[in-house]
Amino acid sequence: MKQISVSIDKIIIEYTKVSMDFWNGYFMKNICDYYGINPTIHELGFKYQLHLVNPDGTYMHVSFRPTHETKSKHYSLWVETQPEYLGGFKNILNALDWQSNEINFVSCDVAYDIPVSPSNVFISSRTGRNMNWNSGTRY
Repeated sequence: MKQISVSIDKIIIEYTKVSMDFWNGYFMKNICDYYGINPTIHELGFKYQLHLVNPDGTYMHVSFRPTHETKSKHYSLWVETQPEYLGGFKNILNALDWQSNEINFVSCDVAYDIPVSPSNVFISSRTGRNMNWNSGTRY
């Protein structure tokens, strides 16, 4: 099994205490105008979410204001993307670096590419979570 390769497919980074003024001024005006989008608004999870896509196909999801955080002038903001796409959003990440109190690693998806048929691989979950198939990948 020397042919197994391991990679990180997705990373989530949290920026804490990002102000509503920064969100409204920088993201709602500048970023939404640049990408020609509007945020989606949710009642659960994060209040505001953006899906940014560059012309080269690189993407970044931005989620702001977790609904479980109490009303304030500052909230957490998460960015989610593939590690190799971070450079395509350097200006946004630098602006967040200046505006946030802390930057925390939240999670990442690790991919194991095994060069055998999936029917020959036994996959088990310690937590009992159901696994799903998507485009030939088991999640």
